[in-house]
Formats: sequence, structure tokens, C-alpha cells
Amino acid sequence: MRPPFLKYIALGIGTISVVTSVLFTNEATQFVKPFFHVFLYLFYIQTVKRNNPILFLFLLCAMLGEFLTAKDFESNYILIHCLFTCYFVLGTWMIWPVIKTADLKLKGQEIIIALLIVLPLLYVVYAITYYSMNEFTDSVFTIMACISFLLFTGTCFFVTLVHRHPQRLPLFMVGVGYFVVCIGYLVYELLLPSSLLMGGVNTLEIVAQYFFVVFLIHRQDMLMKIKWFI
Repeated sequence: MRPPFLKYIALGIGTISVVTSVLFTNEATQFVKPFFHVFLYLFYIQTVKRNNPILFLFLLCAMLGEFLTAKDFESNYILIHCLFTCYFVLGTWMIWPVIKTADLKLKGQEIIIALLIVLPLLYVVYAITYYSMNEFTDSVFTIMACISFLLFTGTCFFVTLVHRHPQRLPLFMVGVGYFVVCIGYLVYELLLPSSLLMGGVNTLEIVAQYFFVVFLIHRQDMLMKIKWFI
């Protein structure tokens, strides 16, 4: 199959998963969402014409973590946090080489933007950690997952700030997507257990995962030592 066709199949399955979570329950998505990750990986390998074992493990962790979350979050709490810890660590590992080719000198305006991003991000991570540690007793796994999440999203925003390649923007979408996903999760659990809200959270998660694969497709260009004036 051609890459555009695989992309549209993946996004179509993602849309069906979101609609399923809104019309039925998030539990019902366990029978739909895994196919999104399968076709997303096929889209990648057909585009770049090679396998990527790290991306495969990255998407596999996401698939299993989301499947268990939809099935029974509380019963699989430790395993889910281990899977997402691996997921965020693998994601950070795939982003890391790009930092080496970036201009690490931040200007005054960029430092202010960085602070405006980092401070709310730290607050969200703190809120998730505090809530989870009060709800569950396995604080070690919660802290591990939160630290790995902070590294992953922080790296996404950092590359967006310091790199000049046009394809840095997909990483910004990834960082924003997961940042809002976490806020939505907190609101859902603490204030508003709405199926529409969960549908929005699922939508942003799908968008973030798609844009991360788009970033990886163009990562080799970003690793080239070329000055970009953007």
C-alpha cells in the first residue's frame, strides 16, 4: 500500500476510536485503537523504506498501555505505568540526536517562552503525581512515569525552541498534545467525568502520536548540519 493510503487508514481508525469512546465507553476502544498503532507503523516503514525497532517498541508500549487503560486501569496500574515510562523514555531517546545539531544559544525572548512552557508543565506533572499518590499506594511507579513524561514533553518543547528546521513544528504539536492530554485527564478524574472530554483527550493523543511519526520521517533531514534561517 502507498504511504498516503496507510496514513488515512490510521487516522480513520483513530477517528473511529474517538467516536467509540464518546458514543459508548472508553473501555470499548480496546478493540479499535490497537489497529491505529499498527497502521501508523506501516505508514512509517512504507514512507522511509526501512524498519525502526525503537519506534516499533515505542508504539507497542503505547498500544499495550492504552489497551490495559481502557480494559481496567486500577487492576493494571503498575503495568500501565511501566509501559508508559518505557514509552516516554524511548520517545526521548529518538528525539535526543536532534538536540546535538541544534543551536543551543537561547535569546531573551526564547528564555521567557521556555519559562512559560516549563512552569505550567511542572505544575501539571506535580498535580498528576500528587493525585496518583493519593489514589494509589505504588508511588515509585507514578514518580517514574511522571519523570519520563516530563523528559519527553520537555525535550519536544526544547527542540522546538532551539532548532531552526521547519520540521520542528510536529514536535511542538506532540508536546502540546500530551500536555493538554494530561490536563484533560486530571479534569476528567477530578471534576468532570464526561465522555465528550474523554473523546477530546483521545483525539489529542492520536494527533500527538501521528505527529511524532511525522517528525521521525523527517528526522534525518534535521540531523544534517545545515543552517536554517527560520
